[in-house]
Amino acid sequence: MVIADVCVCAYTDHGHCGSLNKNGEVENDITLDTIQKTSCSMALAGADMFAPSGMMDGQVLAIRNALD
Repeated sequence: MVIADVCVCAYTDHGHCGSLNKNGEVENDITLDTIQKTSCSMALAGADMFAPSGMMDGQVLAIRNALD
């Protein structure tokens, strides 16, 4: 079984769990879109289960909706 950690902090230069806007504030909606695309990519690559470790509101629902 492959369990995938879903978070974008490892791919950002600022270390936050979300994408930042030009003012340096976390943009939840953009981040959720990124997390959905990432989760689908991980599923296509063979992930069996997801472990969302990001601290974004609505992350679990966004992942579930994308995978459905």
